[in-house]
Amino acid sequence: MAEEIIEPNQPDSGKTVLVVEDDNNFVRIINAKLGKNGIKTLVSSTASGGLQMLEQNKVDLIWLDHYLVGEQTGYDFVAAVKKDKRFNRIPIFLVTNYDDYGNTVVFLERLTTEEKPKTYLEYGIDKYFVKSNTSLDTIILEIRKKLGL
Repeated sequence: MAEEIIEPNQPDSGKTVLVVEDDNNFVRIINAKLGKNGIKTLVSSTASGGLQMLEQNKVDLIWLDHYLVGEQTGYDFVAAVKKDKRFNRIPIFLVTNYDDYGNTVVFLERLTTEEKPKTYLEYGIDKYFVKSNTSLDTIILEIRKKLGL
């Protein structure tokens, strides 16, 4: 999937969500749900593409998967966003198949290089959702709340 911009199919709320997700079928569903809520969607299947989209567009919230195609993971994406003063205040919602990232160490192999390993929550994820345990309507409701819609 190439990076793309998808306009909302309802009256535009003026809000934009960057979706960094590599599951094309899931992205289509996310786009439809966000579009019905008047939210513009920027899409990237890679962390590096997501960072490029941030550079080129105004983004109000980031929807992020952990495991992505390419060499960078969601962890790498979050670390880059949080280091950049232009983007570090943008809310990030982690939406993943794994149910332990909010409370456990991110990337166990980094234990040898970090004195105190951090969790996603310590890195600044605003919310995290487990795909199999959370309905899309619940995630959309949380996005609407965070965006003040």
